[in-house]
Parts: sequence; structure tokens; C-alpha cells
Amino acid sequence: GGGGGGGARPRRVRRLLKRNNAAVYLVDDFLTPHECEHLIEAATPGLVRSTVNEEGNNQAVSQYRNSQAANVMANWRNASDPVARIVRRVFAFANDHTGYGLTVDGQEPFSVIQYLPGQEYRPHCDGSCDGSPHLHAGRVATMLMYCKVADAGGGTSFTKSGVHVGKPQLGQAAFFSYKGSNGTMDVELTEHSGCPVAAGTKWVVTQWLRLGVGREDRWQRYDPTGGRLY
Repeated sequence: GGGGGGGARPRRVRRLLKRNNAAVYLVDDFLTPHECEHLIEAATPGLVRSTVNEEGNNQAVSQYRNSQAANVMANWRNASDPVARIVRRVFAFANDHTGYGLTVDGQEPFSVIQYLPGQEYRPHCDGSCDGSPHLHAGRVATMLMYCKVADAGGGTSFTKSGVHVGKPQLGQAAFFSYKGSNGTMDVELTEHSGCPVAAGTKWVVTQWLRLGVGREDRWQRYDPTGGRLY
């Protein structure tokens, strides 16, 4: 499975779903424990109640998503920045497994999310999942990286496709894509939920990947499906 920086050993990659316009992969050892510590430390001071996109409001607080999140930015001017190194790894993996030809320019930052006992994210799609044509700058894939695993609960369930990551491992990542080669979007197969945490704390790092954004045409202009906000 490709996309490692600096001579990393090959990672075990399992394909859990490839159907219609959807694919789901589970990747072992995508992040090191040290990288996870760095991301959690970087996010902790900025944690705020997680938001969702609702009717043109990119930052609506939701009842079906109760967790805390903070954005963590890559420093592209620092050649050794660990966050930038991980972002490049995410996009290399994505391009190896989709052929989308994505670039890091203009993309969303990492969203580092903490779930405490009882917290969950109910079933949702990250982008469009109604079979419509992909809109410019809409999300096409997600990398969900597990940085701290709950003592009980807290798995990821793909509610309409029967795929479950029931007991994630530290450093594992679930990668899923939802735009077909015909240019149309998945129909609900990548709908997923963050199952309630029963005990302990769960930390995940999410990269939402968009097709069509760039340095002069950044993600903030568009809702997750590619609808123009301004």
C-alpha cells in the first residue's frame, strides 16, 4: 500500500468494500504513536464543540454530533513539519488508490476530534452520497485516522454497506472514497457513524479530500458537496 514518506515499511492495506462508486480500505500503522501524540497535543488547546454543515452554515452545532474538535494546520514552509508530512502521506495514499489526482493545495485542514464516554457521531455522509454528478470542489474521499482507541465502543460503522471497523487499533486508518470514475457520487454506501464511546476516550484525525480546490480556489468557498457558499 503506497504513500509512505521516508522509506516507511509497506503497510498492510485491506479493501473492505468496492462497489458502484464507493470503496473502503483499512490501513495498518498509517500513523506512528509519536505522530498521534503530536496531533493530539497540537489540537488539545483549541478543542471546541464539533460542528456540521447545515443549510449554508458551515459551522452549525448539531445534536447528532456530540464531540470536541480542533483544526490542525500543516506548516508548508517548514520542510520537516510533521503535520505536512502526514498530509502528504494521506494524499499519496488517496491518489494511489483512486486515481483522482488530488493535490494538497487549498484543502481542508486536519480535524482532530475527541469523543468522551457517551459521545457519538450518528450516521452521515461526508460529501454528496445521492448518486448525483460530482460538483467542483466537493469532497470525494475521507481519511479517518485512529489516534487513541476507546476502552469500549467507539468503532466506525458503514451503516448501509455492512462494513464495520469494530475495534480500531492505534495508528490505523480507514480510507473511503465516494466518487466513481464515471464522475457520479456514491449512493449511501459510505454513509457511516462514529459509534458511541462506552468507556475511555477516543481521538480521531480526519482529512476530508476535495477535488477541484487549489491555491486560488480554496475549500472555504464551498460546502462539503461543492455547493458555492460565496
